[in-house]
Amino acid sequence: NPHLTTLDGLQRVEGLGNNSAGDSLNIVSNFALQSIQALSGIRGSFPGALTISDNPHLTTLDGLQGVEGLGKNSAGDSLCLSSNDVLQSMDALFAVQGSLPGAVIIESNANLTTLDGLRGVQGLGMNHDRDSLHLVSNTALHSIEGLSAV
Repeated sequence: NPHLTTLDGLQRVEGLGNNSAGDSLNIVSNFALQSIQALSGIRGSFPGALTISDNPHLTTLDGLQGVEGLGKNSAGDSLCLSSNDVLQSMDALFAVQGSLPGAVIIESNANLTTLDGLRGVQGLGMNHDRDSLHLVSNTALHSIEGLSAV
């Protein structure tokens, strides 16, 4: 969506299921999106994966502080953050705890500096490409200490 700047209107959403591909939340190709704060009512674990990609104006994942766990999609991924050009922080995922059944894919987020939002993650599964962790082209990333419990 080239005109969507926020997710206002979704403030009352408290939980999510998953689609036939195993995705619980896909925020993809929203070229004007600046905030997902409206998702702050979501609590608990997602049965499927979280994918946020191709959102060139999204700076944080604020709004996802209530997410406590992630499932996986049909590709075997639990979390995919890719091509979010100005994303600086994933700290909002601090409540995600325990082992993730799928892989974590973090690719081409030029301004992401740390993985601190994943401090509660203690294990990673594997996707169909046999990846558990895929970190590629995150040019500002200077610390992966957020995954020290894995």
